[in-house]
Amino acid sequence: MDKAALFLSLASLVIVSMDLSLSILLSKRKDVGWAKWNIVLCSTLLGMAVFFTYKLLSGFLFTGLPKEVLDFVFEVVFIADTSFIIVFLCRFVNWLIARPMTKAEIVLTFANGIVYLLVSVASALIDIVVLDQIQAILPVLNISYCLVVGVRSYGTIENRLVKNVTMVFCIISLSIVPLLVLCAIWTPLRSIVFSIAEMAYFIMYLTFMFISIEKTEKTMERKNGEPTLEDYGKYHITEREFDVIKLIRKGMTNKEIGYELGISVNTVNNHIANIFQKTGVRSRIDLLNVLNEALW
Repeated sequence: MDKAALFLSLASLVIVSMDLSLSILLSKRKDVGWAKWNIVLCSTLLGMAVFFTYKLLSGFLFTGLPKEVLDFVFEVVFIADTSFIIVFLCRFVNWLIARPMTKAEIVLTFANGIVYLLVSVASALIDIVVLDQIQAILPVLNISYCLVVGVRSYGTIENRLVKNVTMVFCIISLSIVPLLVLCAIWTPLRSIVFSIAEMAYFIMYLTFMFISIEKTEKTMERKNGEPTLEDYGKYHITEREFDVIKLIRKGMTNKEIGYELGISVNTVNNHIANIFQKTGVRSRIDLLNVLNEALW
């Protein structure tokens, strides 16, 4: 089981390193304000992943005093990183979905991080099973809080990418949280379950980063260009309807559109009626809002 956990942890280490690299790349885009905070998050997660991988490797590589010294150093790094994540992740998730935290939530998440720090230090100094179990369960409370926030706020999230990532996060968390709770009770499962959890979350985040960069590139390209027919593919817009849409975006009337395309006003009316039906709207304003959302 330890070998499987080590393999998964090494793979996760590679993935979170890619997450950090993509975060740095995304931060170069001036219109992505959250990218710098994302670097902080990924850097902290990388520190946790390095520690956990080392912990699994140390039994194979080191013995005696070197092992004790390195164990102490990496234990300190892990405790500090996890305490920071417990506080930072809750605020980052709420900020990403544009949900302001209440004062009570801020106090409770901060207190959870402080309690984790104190319990972890005590657990490292004193070998008591209860302390070890509390240390394991506190991050679960953090994930559970983010899960509840994600589920309750899902319907109000406007950004489609964030909404999709929130759904995936909730699905993963619903699967992982029961296992993490079990690990707090039965410690032999902890290494393998933690390895599976970190890989699942890191892969999810890697996908999020790839899509973010792709969307950012498209957004930057559109600043100097027009939308393409492929952007509206899900609505099954025809080429002629797309020509009409481009002129609607310019604010032309049906008569002006007909003159521009060399077709009758009745034909223009039919095209617009078909576009409204395909996009599920009833007015030009609603149409433009739907089409602008499709670009993101």
